[in-house]
Amino acid sequence: MSDPSLRERLENTHVPADRPAQRRGWAVAQGAFGERTPRSRRRPIAAAGVTLALVAALTTVALTPPGAAVADWVQRVLGDSPPPPRTTLGPLPGGGRMLVTASGRVWIVEPDGTRRSIARGAGATWSPRGLFVASWRGTKLTALAPDGRVAWSQDGLGVVTDARWSPDGNRVAYRRGGALWMVAGDGSGARVIDGNARPVPAAWLPGAGRALSWVDARGHVTVREPDSGRLVWRSARAVRSARRLAWSVEGRRVAVIDGSRARVFDRLTGRVSAAAWKDGRVSAAAWAPSGGRLAMIVQAGAGDLRSLVVLGADGRGERRLFTASRLGALVWSPAGRTLLVSWPHADQWLFVPLDARRRLSAVGGLTRRFGGQPTAPEWCCTATR
Repeated sequence: MSDPSLRERLENTHVPADRPAQRRGWAVAQGAFGERTPRSRRRPIAAAGVTLALVAALTTVALTPPGAAVADWVQRVLGDSPPPPRTTLGPLPGGGRMLVTASGRVWIVEPDGTRRSIARGAGATWSPRGLFVASWRGTKLTALAPDGRVAWSQDGLGVVTDARWSPDGNRVAYRRGGALWMVAGDGSGARVIDGNARPVPAAWLPGAGRALSWVDARGHVTVREPDSGRLVWRSARAVRSARRLAWSVEGRRVAVIDGSRARVFDRLTGRVSAAAWKDGRVSAAAWAPSGGRLAMIVQAGAGDLRSLVVLGADGRGERRLFTASRLGALVWSPAGRTLLVSWPHADQWLFVPLDARRRLSAVGGLTRRFGGQPTAPEWCCTATR
């Protein structure tokens, strides 16, 4: 954002307050913004630093109701400046294929950006190596080939949600009604695993694919071998407000979005590790496919600004990569070098590289491309570059 642009927005914005208070607020904002060091747009993290510095300066203005209104307005509009969205979906940074659900249809996006709808569905997930897709709609669970051919389908009592393939592709865990179920990869042998599991998507322990984790009725993260019923691990601390589970690639740590916080449990020690986020509300978290890094979307001060943050498994080495209003979900590229962040507020996907020497890019017009606002995609399989 340039100085003239900021000045124009501030001067044309009405704040219900007396004019002297507005002038004091503008003086502080102008001083903080004018002291910034111009940086290339190739490094979005620099703009995030300017945002945080300006927000900090505005705390002095917030001592009065008029000043608080000015500070809140600036926080809501002064995020990082993304590049102009490109007109095509592809090529996807790092290759791979995406699985997208939008307006009741399931789409596959190829590495070059071409897309096709393969089925109707409320949700979908890849099998390992992208050989099949599990899609659900109403009471039906269906396994499809990437070209849309149906491998098998099952129906029953209760709405199906949150299907997940095991790492070996031999099982599918899913929710039906209020219970956690499992079915073989060929569609046979469907059975209940836990009839009282909390409404949190189950997650397979990385590795051989024979251990499944979920949140039990008492709020504990539980890991069992579903075939034998053997308990592998249970968290000592309950996470009764859990919304999502995510395992690190080596299966040692599990990140739990618990209400507005992220707790990271160490499976070997049973303790909550230092990577638990305490400085702001957490809306999304995902482990890198390699390297032990955890990416999160966290609140950046007051208002609706959110930051994309990456840190190590031990909670150190935090990096803020991008800040904007109302950022949504996130997903790693197959090679772990790029993060896709959904930005529903702008109808865009942001491709944020971890390497500051690479350019951030954006794709816009998602609602037009997919016939509705897409869910966070799953990014699968071989990286081509």
